[in-house]
Amino acid sequence: MKDFNFLIDEDSVKKNPKEGQIFLWIGLVSISLVFMSGLWLYRWGQIKKIQTAIATISEELTANTMIEKIEKIEKQKQSIQELEQQLRGIKNIGEHLQQEDSNLFQLFYEIGNQVPQGIFLESLEMDAQIIRLQGCGIEEKRIALFKQQLEEIEKIEKIYIPQVSKQDNQYSFTMNIQCKGGEINETE
Repeated sequence: MKDFNFLIDEDSVKKNPKEGQIFLWIGLVSISLVFMSGLWLYRWGQIKKIQTAIATISEELTANTMIEKIEKIEKQKQSIQELEQQLRGIKNIGEHLQQEDSNLFQLFYEIGNQVPQGIFLESLEMDAQIIRLQGCGIEEKRIALFKQQLEEIEKIEKIYIPQVSKQDNQYSFTMNIQCKGGEINETE
């Protein structure tokens, strides 16, 4: 059946088929551009989210590293303070010894100068007016020479060697030195 609409001109109603294809292509291109723009915005949002997460993690790592470094520095600072305190204690002991007997250091120096070759001192103890030396030598003659040289020091009154023993081709000895004005606590 034919359309009997007499009010409309048929020529104006007929459409150009090429014109419809152009609008179709324009619509498809527009839809694909909108889709690609949306996809691009979605990916851009994901990238920004990942960058923010990376920045947060790197800040946390930096903060943790800094905290560890600060803790290490605090430990070093504490050990330095302990060492400084020990150094002050040693200085106080040195000052006290110098005030008590300034000749004591001179005596130790003179004893150190009298040690002959082949004698090795292992320990030096001081008890009231007694100085106790322990050491070893390669020969008994060198120990006797050491005793003889110490007797020449003016500040030494008496020298007593309570023990000499031989071990592994060496002679170990203990020597008690009484300074002038003191008493020896060992029995001879």
